[in-house]
Amino acid sequence: MARKRSKANYFTKETEEYIVKYNNSTNFDYRNKIFKEHIYYPFYKLAENIIHTFKFYYTDVEKIEDLKLDVVTMLQSEKIDKFDPTNGAKAYSYFGTIVKRWLINYNNKNYKKLKQVGSFDDIEDSYETKSDLRSEDAISSLYIYIREMTDCETPHLTRVISVLKESFYKKYKILKEQDLIYNKPL
Repeated sequence: MARKRSKANYFTKETEEYIVKYNNSTNFDYRNKIFKEHIYYPFYKLAENIIHTFKFYYTDVEKIEDLKLDVVTMLQSEKIDKFDPTNGAKAYSYFGTIVKRWLINYNNKNYKKLKQVGSFDDIEDSYETKSDLRSEDAISSLYIYIREMTDCETPHLTRVISVLKESFYKKYKILKEQDLIYNKPL
């Protein structure tokens, strides 16, 4: 026997109409009221359904609830104003696509982090000290800064850094062999 479909839709034509009203208004209080009463819940349910349907569980947040709220925040702060019903898209499809793409990028980014370290709890544990963690952050920031300053592609910059690193270690080894470098015990 087939399962009966629920008639309680969370994202309706009325929701789309309120999104249009929200976008057409410049009154902050009115927009806030519309969002709280008519748009927040459909966005929240959309985020919840997409997260669970597509199993976007590689998160760096403690609870899936926080991820849902991040998605709603992103929709309200970055995307809702860009919805234009005259382009032929329905609000549900438009925002559903945005949420899926955002979650795919978010999930992939966090999966890569997780794969490198093992688990999000292990990220800080993988460094011996907090200064190691700060050093890693500083090196990453410096790398990004150099890339932006030089306008080099990442592979080119990586090759240049590898050559510099190799040169440094060769010179270091020569100086060490000549007892010109003194390592203090820690």
